[in-house]
Amino acid sequence: LEILFTRMPMGIVIFDRDLRIRRFNPTWAEFIASYGAVSATQIVPGLGLFELVPAIEADVRPVLERVLLGETVHQEEFRLDVDGIVSYWDAVISPLIEGERIVGIVHVTTDVTERVRVHQELEQRVQERTRELATLLQVSHDVNSTLELQPLLELILDQLKEVVDYSGASILTLEGEDLAVRAYRGPIPGGEARRLRFPLEEAQVNREVIQQQTPLLIADVRGDTPMARMFRQTAGSELESIFGYVRSWLGVPLKVRGEVLGMLTLDHSQPDHFTARQSNLVLAFANQVAVTMENARLYEQAEKSAVAAERNRLARDLHDAVT
Repeated sequence: LEILFTRMPMGIVIFDRDLRIRRFNPTWAEFIASYGAVSATQIVPGLGLFELVPAIEADVRPVLERVLLGETVHQEEFRLDVDGIVSYWDAVISPLIEGERIVGIVHVTTDVTERVRVHQELEQRVQERTRELATLLQVSHDVNSTLELQPLLELILDQLKEVVDYSGASILTLEGEDLAVRAYRGPIPGGEARRLRFPLEEAQVNREVIQQQTPLLIADVRGDTPMARMFRQTAGSELESIFGYVRSWLGVPLKVRGEVLGMLTLDHSQPDHFTARQSNLVLAFANQVAVTMENARLYEQAEKSAVAAERNRLARDLHDAVT
């Protein structure tokens, strides 16, 4: 029993009615030392619990007073905050009885902080994925509900920011051998941004995205990687002015049925901001943008064909009337 008490992976402590320590095992001492301002060697019988960790008194004393009245308390994921260090505990706290008199408390506890944090992170990821999916579904709905291209492109950039934070974002379309900005969100004035054009012959980083037809992520455009140097070459003399705020950059091609229509770019003022997972998410948005542009192009072609057909019909009617 003594060996079991000493080696038990759970913390065990016995308090008297005045909440002074009578006995404890090494695990409990390690728990207190981990989240308190004392070392395990400073914990000795006779000390009061709240002398060791005064920060927990407001949360713990009411529970221990219930036990001193005869109640056995079961706690799951009980939250404690000691000087900004948050921890979570599973515990069973029982009255220690001699005859019919409560003479103390037996407190058995397990540190479940890591388990709780993993669960919280999992819940957060689920919430993020749910939000991302809902946003993508909304984008898909918007794409299929209107053929007004310009406001729709700007709306997509606004929706994208809800799931991938950025400092600046732009949608560029291929016009011959140039990329022209069609929609923009960010610190560059809108009119100035929409006048920007990037000749593919000179804009190496943009050309790389178009030619490879895959996302390109640059963690730090001020770094010493080939892609970072390529970005600075593309920015040229405007690296310290228009593009001075950019530190991380992400470029994604706009493709539909194997044809590249342009690219979607995101940038941020902090290096190492974008992740590979975000790159894949932005690619899903880019696919929606490409569909939007293709729908608008097909609609424009259909309108032109209808106008041409109507002109031909009128010409035939006029010819028949004359002859």
